[in-house]
Amino acid sequence: MRRMLAVALGMMLAAWALAARAQGDAQKPDTDEWGKLVAANNLDLKGNTPFHLGMTFQLYDLNGKPEKTGSFEVWWTAPGKQRSVVHLDGLNENGIAPEGANVALVRDSYLVGELLEAAIHPVPSVRTPTDLLTRTVKFGKIELDCIGPKPGPLDAMNARPGTACVTPHTTDVLILQGLGGKMVLIRPGTGKFHGTCVALDLRIAYLGKDAIAGKLTTLQVEDAAKLEAETPAVTTSGAPVARMSGSVIAGQRIKFTEPNYPEAAKIGHLSGAVLLGAVIGVDGNVRRLVPIASTDPMFTYAATDAVKRWKYLPYLLNGEPTEVDTTITVNFSLNGQ
Repeated sequence: MRRMLAVALGMMLAAWALAARAQGDAQKPDTDEWGKLVAANNLDLKGNTPFHLGMTFQLYDLNGKPEKTGSFEVWWTAPGKQRSVVHLDGLNENGIAPEGANVALVRDSYLVGELLEAAIHPVPSVRTPTDLLTRTVKFGKIELDCIGPKPGPLDAMNARPGTACVTPHTTDVLILQGLGGKMVLIRPGTGKFHGTCVALDLRIAYLGKDAIAGKLTTLQVEDAAKLEAETPAVTTSGAPVARMSGSVIAGQRIKFTEPNYPEAAKIGHLSGAVLLGAVIGVDGNVRRLVPIASTDPMFTYAATDAVKRWKYLPYLLNGEPTEVDTTITVNFSLNGQ
């Protein structure tokens, strides 16, 4: 049954949209329902078994075509005690693109980080439970129970909370949608590791195009004391960088430039979207922009040209201005014009 979920992502997104329109919202679930999904699917929770996880991955280009392959390993003993090693040409061992790396390599670094996070922590822990609604959604012949926010209008900085879908009467998350439906995480095959549902296969897509896919190669119990003794501490250099969701950073924006709608898109009555990886400097200026996904190159240029002129309130970490690594989604819609 689960293998049937590995269908075209564009069809899945369309199915979700149709289901959301065709079905009424069900009664709000108990506020603990999301917490149950977190506990059932995330490996890195307090009290969980220390582990060593390995995964191979396939990267796709902006057009959704296979490009590079690599792998990563994660050693985890307790919350805040984790080490990861990434094996991909051009990236540092910690998975970070070196200073001055080209845009494509920076995108690779972002996607590998997202896949690593999805492998050990697929369900976001922080939620506002009051906005959660349940609904039953059909994907092909499969019915899934989904928990997520009530559908609402999207804006240019949209990053609504995610929606998680499970097989009925289980807490095994098979599909997770985020970024207002722009991102889809699929776990077509899962297994159990000391009571936690773990993905044997993972696939992440943005805007209906494959971005990265992974396959579990290693997952074994590790002795915590031995790991701490044998695993060298991770050292970092330079100023700290805070990773923040797009929905949070959107509220910090103080200067906005409207993206120019491409003339060719107007003539063709085309809509689209662009997902950008962004680093916002300590002064609130956008220091780096990397296209993560786009429906069309003409939208990519228009979005990048506008967003690079946006400005944000400086983010304070322990009272000190800190760089922020985040995502920005820009939607292009003619609104019936």
